[in-house]
Amino acid sequence: MLAFIGLATVLVAVLLLVSGRLSPLVTFVVVPLLGACAAGVDLAQAQKLVASGMSTVAPIVALFIFAILFFSIMNEQGLFEPLIRALLKFAGDHPHRVLMVTVLVAAMVHLDGAGATTYVVTITALLPIYQRLNIDVRHLPMLAGMSAGIMNMEPWTPATLRAASALHLDPVLLWRPLWSVQVAGLVFALGLAWWLGQRRRPVAEGAGVAAAAAAPARTVDVPLWRRIANGVLTAAVIAAMLFSGISTVLVLMVGVAIALPLNYKGASAQMATVRRHSAEALLLAAVLLCAGVFLGVLNGSGMLTAVSNEIVAVIPVSLGHWVHIIVGAFATPLGMMFGSDSYYFGIMPVLVSVGQAHGVTPDAVARALMIGENVGFAISPVVGSAYLAAGLAGVEFGAHIRHSLLYTWGVALAMLGVAWAVGAV
Repeated sequence: MLAFIGLATVLVAVLLLVSGRLSPLVTFVVVPLLGACAAGVDLAQAQKLVASGMSTVAPIVALFIFAILFFSIMNEQGLFEPLIRALLKFAGDHPHRVLMVTVLVAAMVHLDGAGATTYVVTITALLPIYQRLNIDVRHLPMLAGMSAGIMNMEPWTPATLRAASALHLDPVLLWRPLWSVQVAGLVFALGLAWWLGQRRRPVAEGAGVAAAAAAPARTVDVPLWRRIANGVLTAAVIAAMLFSGISTVLVLMVGVAIALPLNYKGASAQMATVRRHSAEALLLAAVLLCAGVFLGVLNGSGMLTAVSNEIVAVIPVSLGHWVHIIVGAFATPLGMMFGSDSYYFGIMPVLVSVGQAHGVTPDAVARALMIGENVGFAISPVVGSAYLAAGLAGVEFGAHIRHSLLYTWGVALAMLGVAWAVGAV
């Protein structure tokens, strides 16, 4: 019964998001709490689950707020204008070049394995260019997330470490056969970006919810010394986020604390700047906190674990030799239903046991399951950073899923095919 309630809760939430019938603020609070009531969770326990879930997304909320403030200040000061002009010159009348740059930038930035940092750097830098060229902004979080997902199989990333820990494998040995699959994935993503650019159709559906780092609210005359100072500060902030090991939130908080007095004289002018950009930060912060309710209830109540156990239980024994390929083909939608812990510590070990009984090695099973889940993690409603990607681009989350699912799933299936061809799975 718990598995049925959990599955129904997830499906109803996803359908409401995709259909656009209810806002995420309503969906992520009402649906999981109704599911919890049906599962017999009492009020005291529900409060604990909600608090636990909100605590997991709190760092992402803080990250989003200070990222919006910092990059909005820099945008308002005209810092990105030279970059925008240079990329516009490079792109010319060829938007596919900007789309392909999105894939490459996200791949490079995601070498540290931090999805939130990747989205902050990639999306805030490229969004104004998408707007200038009138490119469908839904492509931006999709391509950035897809590229980050492809890179998310490096041996030091949380996904690979979870899989290695669950199966007691060396993460480097687990990853090594996947490097060629990642290269192929980037080629597929670049090909998709080129194709989308060739058939460009500006679409406004779902856009404008939180158009972070968009065109500046007002332009100012910025002296050369301050442009240089802002450039140095921004470079230092990005470098610290990528390489220092310091908390990204702390880096951005310090960045904002320096940027405000550097660019605005007096407390009143500084607070006016914060107020000017606070609306963008507030909306997605609220959505993220509500998403924390959804995640906390589903994970803490055991619903996702129960669903994963039931799914594994219905797999016929006769398919044991191919079970990892079959489940791997559906890893993208399955990843949208389960959190990483349920997926890697619940589903994967059971499928490994089934595979071993039919001569399939644990590492092959793990790789097959990792590919689709990672490529699609930026469209999963149970992954907090996915909301950050959509929100930074100003795309409503349901529109993000509707637009990205088939493209993302297609790339994941192509990568699984390559993995099978090279013997990685």
